[in-house]
Amino acid sequence: MHVPVFWSLGSPPGKNQNEQALSHYEMAMRDHVPGTRGEHEALCRAGIARCSIRMGDLARGMQIALELNDPAVCRECAQVLAKMKQYVEAAEPPGLKSSG
Repeated sequence: MHVPVFWSLGSPPGKNQNEQALSHYEMAMRDHVPGTRGEHEALCRAGIARCSIRMGDLARGMQIALELNDPAVCRECAQVLAKMKQYVEAAEPPGLKSSG
């Protein structure tokens, strides 16, 4: 199954494009056998994290990014959050939930 190309942080796609991308990433996750292609799953989950954040589901996106335990994905998601002026979430250390 084809996985959508990641967009640059400089020009995030519009809402409709994020919805389509999220749908493609989720479909790609459903269509693969868990544990058979770790890189495929990680790429899909990274895309789901970024799309979720861009669509306003910060909790889901941040949780997935943290579960991936990939510094590059966490950094990308933090950059997306900062562009959205979600500075507290962008600065939140991995694994630490804010209390407020």
